[in-house]
Amino acid sequence: MRGPGRPGRVGLIRRRLLDRMAASLDGGAVVLCAPCGFGKTTLLDQYASLMAQPVAWLVAGPRHVEPHGFTVDLVRRLRQARPDLPDTSDLEELLAADSGPVLLVIDDAHCLGGTPAEAVLERLLVMMPEWLQVAVATRHTPGINLTRHELSGVEVITSEQLRFRLWETAQLLDEVYREPLPPSDLAALDRHTGGWPAGIHLYHLSTRGRALPQRRAAVAALDGRASVTRSYLARNILADLPGPLRDFLIRTSVFDTLTAARCDRLLGGDSSWRHLAELERRQAFTTGDGCGGYRYHQAMRCHLLASLVEDLGHEAARAWHRRAAELLREDDALAEAARAYVRADDWAMARAMLERIGVDIVVDELEPWRELFPDALLADDPWLLLAEGRHLLAQGRLRPAVRCLERAAGLFSDEAGRAHCHRSIATARIWLPGPSRGFGEWSAWLRAATQRHPGLIAAQAERLGGDRGRLVRAVAGLLAGSPDGERPVPDGDSEPGGPVASALRLCRSVRDVATGRLPTGTVLAELAGDLAPRLPWLARMARLAATVTGTEPDVKAARHIAEECVRDDDDWGAAIAIGVGLWLALRTGTVQPDTDRYVAEDLVARCRRLDAAVLEAWARALEVRVLAADDADDLTEAAQSAAAFCRKAGVPGAVALIEAVRRPETVPVPVVRAAVAPAPAEPARNAVSVWCLGGFRMERADGPLRWDAVKPRVRALLRLLALHSPGAVHREVLAEALWPAASPRVAAHSLHVALSSLRQFLDPGAPRGRCRWLEREGEAYRLVLPGGGRTDVAVLREAMRAAAACGTDAPHAAGLQRAVLQAYGGDLLPEDGAAEWVVAERDRLRRATAEAAVTLARIELRNGSPAAAASAAGRAVAVDRYHDAAWRLLVEALDRQGAHAAARDAQTRYQSVLAELGIASPVAAGRRRPVRA
Repeated sequence: MRGPGRPGRVGLIRRRLLDRMAASLDGGAVVLCAPCGFGKTTLLDQYASLMAQPVAWLVAGPRHVEPHGFTVDLVRRLRQARPDLPDTSDLEELLAADSGPVLLVIDDAHCLGGTPAEAVLERLLVMMPEWLQVAVATRHTPGINLTRHELSGVEVITSEQLRFRLWETAQLLDEVYREPLPPSDLAALDRHTGGWPAGIHLYHLSTRGRALPQRRAAVAALDGRASVTRSYLARNILADLPGPLRDFLIRTSVFDTLTAARCDRLLGGDSSWRHLAELERRQAFTTGDGCGGYRYHQAMRCHLLASLVEDLGHEAARAWHRRAAELLREDDALAEAARAYVRADDWAMARAMLERIGVDIVVDELEPWRELFPDALLADDPWLLLAEGRHLLAQGRLRPAVRCLERAAGLFSDEAGRAHCHRSIATARIWLPGPSRGFGEWSAWLRAATQRHPGLIAAQAERLGGDRGRLVRAVAGLLAGSPDGERPVPDGDSEPGGPVASALRLCRSVRDVATGRLPTGTVLAELAGDLAPRLPWLARMARLAATVTGTEPDVKAARHIAEECVRDDDDWGAAIAIGVGLWLALRTGTVQPDTDRYVAEDLVARCRRLDAAVLEAWARALEVRVLAADDADDLTEAAQSAAAFCRKAGVPGAVALIEAVRRPETVPVPVVRAAVAPAPAEPARNAVSVWCLGGFRMERADGPLRWDAVKPRVRALLRLLALHSPGAVHREVLAEALWPAASPRVAAHSLHVALSSLRQFLDPGAPRGRCRWLEREGEAYRLVLPGGGRTDVAVLREAMRAAAACGTDAPHAAGLQRAVLQAYGGDLLPEDGAAEWVVAERDRLRRATAEAAVTLARIELRNGSPAAAASAAGRAVAVDRYHDAAWRLLVEALDRQGAHAAARDAQTRYQSVLAELGIASPVAAGRRRPVRA
């Protein structure tokens, strides 16, 4: 409902911020505190547009600095939004009245800073009745005491939360401006603007309507000197600052990180701490780290460095940078000193700093160095070459990376530098064609899974343990065509944000796609944005995973990524992206047999050049599917040849995909069914999915639900209801589970309050008793997921019922058992620990899943598929390591497979488990009994 004074702005809908505002306003009030150009007013207008209740909008200005003028305008705006409010000029009387819900927006509240009217705003927030929600936008930190108890519910959203993430910038340029940029240019634009919304918009205004090469050139030329950006900053930021504060900004912009002591030494004074604190209070693109350090926003700093040259001249500016570099060198801030020497054109000292920094350059991002140093220095300094080689390796450009690293190794005069190069070269060569290079590193395990028998690799990967083993099992299972392992959630033994933890995060999303739990494009786009600066190849795979929902635009997106990989010499990325593009074309019915059969042939050749027989098996299976779409004469011969190759490579999923050409009703592998079935209809925007297995999570079609502000007991109530959904739970069961020590009356009251809070969180703005998510049936409550959503527990129970109703001799028995394993995503609600209401069901689901895996292993052994049996038995052991039959089947399946070393290893681990239980081994080592399947 549009109220007076509303700006009516449009732009990218940023769901993560709208959800955060909804959670904050549910408690009463939110303050958006950020410099100009951070989209505060746009966000408030978008949020207000989504609200069903009336909106009162007040833009503060000079006439509001006196309490009377501000109060009169507040009352008038509120009464315009709610005419049923009493006709009074007294704000306290108005707030004491009873009324329907109202959202009050106070924009430009910095105009009230330091004036008597600011006390009126504080009183408004303290006295705020239940029917009123207040959102305040300000450029400066309010003078209100937000630490007082009465204002504990007021949340502050700062520029850090409001800045555009990389994936949001991509969405803005693509969906709103209709002028997208390639990923490398997006990263550069994000680096130069720091996610400042106005900076991104000003870039768009300066390039609107231009061809892509011109837009890319404009990104490369960004240096803070663009007239439109400088004019905006000078007019809206610097013009409001006192002269001494403006001069302080310009002179201290030579530092990456500012401290009061560092600035005092540079300027020869003792008042820097006051200037820094005042700049942070004014939100003048200055942020503190809470430990005495400050940074200027990148867009502002570029402008300030240009202003420094204008104020001092080139020679004096270079001397000023050199002075800063000397101070930084004294502080042992060598990387920052090197950059300052570069700006001072002192290349000799810059080289000296690089030699002292050494390996720190390698772990730092390369782009800040690349933009400062000339090409000649980048080509001759061994540390910069090592960083460049690592950067190429992270992009998936293996051969150029090896050449660069070999050149760096030749330039190093010390053994330590050469050792860094040789380690990186060894990592790169794992992925080049050639025989397996052992199983030392986790990446070598992954490489082996691309060459032969990925199911066997998945079963053996338990030896790795921790996140690395979990990652290998997840990828190898996907390559085998059976993504039915646990949801790969990092357990913390790998570096946060490192390649292993990041790859696990991506695998979890890919698995959810393959099993029908479609993650939103927003989730994967956010992941791609997070990964782009550090792991660009993995970021590209996250973008590719976002296409697997299977719509016609997804086919084009996947093929665009494939072209990007080919252009960038990313051979592995190209093979995967081309394969995904073909798979999506088959799903959507848009395959073009006349041309796509040659694309499939090229894909087979690419995978062969990579020495990746497993990928080649999938490529051959896709080639057969393309031939089937054209009813080609050579289909039968091609299918027989491809199936034989896939069996030799040990890829049962690819074999099943080929068999689906003749007998689609017998295909049991879920990921293959997804490949040959029509693409699902696009989910409704209000569709909701809930995961309880492997960790609790809720997602709408447009992103995850944020519940940072929800109390722990309310979250537990939601998890308990989700566990039983779509069934209902009696109120006494809920009260006893969540408040076991409370009296019945207290527990009933607490449950009533928690249900009310849960309704407000799930369905804000819904009339009382009309929440779409919660249904009451007499004395019981039921969680209902809008849009036809289901919980993963409900899916698992349904799969278990279907498998139990089918005998093991039925043609589709294996498929039903796989469906159980596929639906099991890990322990039920692990965050609830040993809570009585979850422990029994958690154990029951775990045991039933292990039994399904054992049954599947027996069926596969009976059918003469020991590799698939080993994979299933390994899954059973992973779910329940004390399952005796699972261990016996694993040993037997590996033995029949011919993997005798792996069988001996499994036997050893089996005996270790028995010893742990105090049970003597029933089979002497080296003499295993045959297992009756």
